[in-house]
Amino acid sequence: MTPQLISLQAQSREPISVFIDSRGGNTFQAEALRRLLIAPDQDGGPICRIITIVTGRAASAAADLLAYGDYVIAYPGATIFFHGVRFTLDDPLTLEKASEFAESLRWRNDLFAMSLAKCSVARFVFRYAIMRGEFPDYRNRAGKQELTDLECFIGVISEKLSSTGTRVLQHARRRYERYEYLVERVVRRSARYRKFNQPTRQAEFEEIVLKEVISAVASRHKDPNWTFQRAGLTQLSDDFLLLLEYLSCYDSEDLQRVCDRFGSFFLSAEEQNELKAVADDGERQQRKLDKLKPVVRPIWLFFVALCHSLQEGEENDLNAADACWLGLIDEVLGSYEPVSLRAFVEWQPDPPPQPEPQLSNPAT
Repeated sequence: MTPQLISLQAQSREPISVFIDSRGGNTFQAEALRRLLIAPDQDGGPICRIITIVTGRAASAAADLLAYGDYVIAYPGATIFFHGVRFTLDDPLTLEKASEFAESLRWRNDLFAMSLAKCSVARFVFRYAIMRGEFPDYRNRAGKQELTDLECFIGVISEKLSSTGTRVLQHARRRYERYEYLVERVVRRSARYRKFNQPTRQAEFEEIVLKEVISAVASRHKDPNWTFQRAGLTQLSDDFLLLLEYLSCYDSEDLQRVCDRFGSFFLSAEEQNELKAVADDGERQQRKLDKLKPVVRPIWLFFVALCHSLQEGEENDLNAADACWLGLIDEVLGSYEPVSLRAFVEWQPDPPPQPEPQLSNPAT
């Protein structure tokens, strides 16, 4: 496909539409295709926008390529299939090789999950933002006025997903709850140490975090026969890496970009006018982020948890509607629900009815 892509890009810098119907394959080849699609020209022209469309099936590496599109469309009967990285071994497996492969699989799963989160989070936040009007009704139906907006969002879309989509969402919710538990306990306790707040090297920071994670894991298991030797080390490693993952996303540039792009969805008219009155651009931007981060951060972190959930387990086979509700694609072709970003931008209200013209002299 390289000659075809180069030829298209040489003709113009207009958007390129990529139609996908693939069972997947090599992730390195999918990444090579992505790099070709977004390559600049020799004159430094703008990068072509990419519209990806799944017509039948986008599985494995093809699902990743689909998500990389600037705008992603699915035909109504299409399916999108995510799973963790897989290796096929030709040689006998030894203990040393097993350890190396386990570490490599974990690293690559995390890499693909974060890559998916970064390229798709705007879709998820848009889906969340336009559904906020349904949250009060959901609280009333659930009889729980204390529910957070994020809990309402999870509840609302749970009613619209297939069984597979619901399973993925609940898996993400459990991962997010582990985030919250670890942060509430570990970060609060770690803040007492200078090495956590002012480390001279990364290992000092990790030393304190690891110490508190050990305490957190031990405190969760009350069985007198439970030991770190039997199962605890695996849990310890998972929680330690999970917390580092959370902290790396907590105040990242990706979070700031989402706040900049969707700030108007979450700020009231009064708050927006208040910000406009601030003369200094830098101070205005900082105040805007201070207002938005507490609102947007849980959405961003939950989506990170969702993307990691898609890289775990054997089968995460989503239909087109599931993928759209979960923010993984922008639009299901020919469907009005959920509303797409394109439809939202193109929507025009009906003009108000015009009064009938009145003749100055009715007799004529």
